[in-house]
This record gives sequence, C-alpha cells and structure tokens, in this order.
Amino acid sequence: LPIDASGTLYGKARFQDVIGLKDVLLGNPEWFIRAFSEHLLAYALGREIDITDMPALDKIVRNAMAKKGQFSTVVSEIATSYPFMHKTNQLAPSPKKP
Repeated sequence: LPIDASGTLYGKARFQDVIGLKDVLLGNPEWFIRAFSEHLLAYALGREIDITDMPALDKIVRNAMAKKGQFSTVVSEIATSYPFMHKTNQLAPSPKKP
C-alpha cells in the first residue's frame, strides 16, 4: 500500500512528502521551536500546557529563536521559567493535622 506523507502545518504550509516537510520546517523554524518547547515544557511540568503557561512559552521561544534554536537555550529557559519554578507536586500527600 502506498503511504500518504502529505500534510499541512498550522493550516498554512502544505507538503507532499518528507522532503517537503523538511523544507517547510526550514522555512519556518519558529514552528518547530514552539512545538518542541511546548512538548518539553509539558514533560518538565508533568502535565499538559494550559493558557496560563503561554506567556512563559512565548518567552522560551523568543529567547531560543534569538540563539538560533539552541537546545541548551530551550532547556535553560524551561528550567528558569515561572511555571517550572513554581510547579507543585500533585502526588505529594497532604501534611497530617495534629
């Protein structure tokens, strides 16, 4: 069976094969950095990203793009982001009251 490798990214860029996907991503590096940063931030937080995380995600992407998408920049920005620095442990037991 033939494989359909075509698709559309962000409803804007169409591609027909993996070469086309590569060209789209190289032409729009912020799309890749944003998706990668969002997934890595969700993993670091141990939860899905929500609307309150968007300002931090925007800052992570902005600073990563300024450094040409360096992986180390994405990681350090996530590690120093507000959502990561202020996350709570949802599984921690509540302290017992005397």
